[in-house]
Amino acid sequence: MSTQANTLRGDARIIGLIGLAHGVSHLFQLLLPPLFPQLKREFGVSYAELGLLVTVLYAVSGVSQALAGFVVDRLGARRVLMLGLGALATAAALGSLAHSYMLVAVCAGLIGLGNSVFHPADFSILNTKVSARRLGHAFSVHGMSGNLGYATAPILFLSISSAYGWRAALFAASVIALVMLGLVWSHSAALDEPLRAPATQGRGASKPAHAPALPLTTLTVLLNGAVISCFLFFIFSAFAGIGAQNFSPSMLAAIYGVSPMLAATMLTGFLASGAGGMIVGGFLANGTARHDVVAAAGSAGAAIVFMVLASGIAPAPVLFLLMCFGGFVIGMTNPSRDMLARLAAPQGAAGRVFGIVYSGVDLGAAISPAVLGWLLDHRHPQWAFMILAMALCVNVVLALGARQYSSAVLAKAVS
Repeated sequence: MSTQANTLRGDARIIGLIGLAHGVSHLFQLLLPPLFPQLKREFGVSYAELGLLVTVLYAVSGVSQALAGFVVDRLGARRVLMLGLGALATAAALGSLAHSYMLVAVCAGLIGLGNSVFHPADFSILNTKVSARRLGHAFSVHGMSGNLGYATAPILFLSISSAYGWRAALFAASVIALVMLGLVWSHSAALDEPLRAPATQGRGASKPAHAPALPLTTLTVLLNGAVISCFLFFIFSAFAGIGAQNFSPSMLAAIYGVSPMLAATMLTGFLASGAGGMIVGGFLANGTARHDVVAAAGSAGAAIVFMVLASGIAPAPVLFLLMCFGGFVIGMTNPSRDMLARLAAPQGAAGRVFGIVYSGVDLGAAISPAVLGWLLDHRHPQWAFMILAMALCVNVVLALGARQYSSAVLAKAVS
């Protein structure tokens, strides 16, 4: 696994490369929505049919992500990461030539397939190649790069499509993925992981404290209580975070009567503060072994914010500060959340564990719009905020449980 002997320069190179690759994956997640108006005119389809493209992307990504972790453990994370980037480049290139809605849907599925490899591959590389004392910062940069990819996509692809058409935007996305593929290939020596025994560890093999050596059958990985707790934590975390990102402007407007522009400004504060929280969270993850406490405290703080917003009694001048604080504490939990997933991974199964756990993000992202949209359609914005708060309250228990399960597994392994 990671070593203390790594140089700062070497760690920074790996963290930067993996961060860039993760940013590209998030760029592709928001590749199609900015093009919807032009796609609607081109193919004569409804917005519901266009929305189905996003559903296809996340459905394929969610199912494939758990499987991708097993491929990472067998083929190596760097190779699988290159395959994912190749799939993204191919999908965008084919999409730029599409002459039917169905072909665009196939390309959306291929984007989901390419997107599925990033979390298991990225975290397997970071976990193996970055020194332990810098892992908190590595996970922080990884999360921030994803947010930057989200923030860049609408501006970039809308600008290109407005000037040159939607096909040019897809072609440009393909070029970006190919450039990233070239960067990963050119740094193969730095990113390649040491070979591991595929199933068992010898008696003389070292057993790092964070990753006990266990029989690596599929059931061993899936039935690990720490993995299950982390998987559920990621579902509820994505449900709350993405739900707030997508619907908080509508919820605030319905409860407090704020203008659309003010509500959008509050969302910007929420997202920007989340990025700041990730930076602070990186230092916290490096400075403490109690990642469960950090994740639980951040979840509890955000739950309180959403409860106050649901009450309808928050003064208007305080709304922006509440949204900023909520975004900050949610962002703060992310590096410690990732460290909890690392603690749950038996030695030699990091790819599988990260693949299974991070498929919970896609599942939470898929469930959240349906639940919150239904509540808003039936004029229950207060309950929408309360549902977000309840999801985060569950995460307080799950974070503490993940630590306990990891400790129990470690004690069994070394006894």
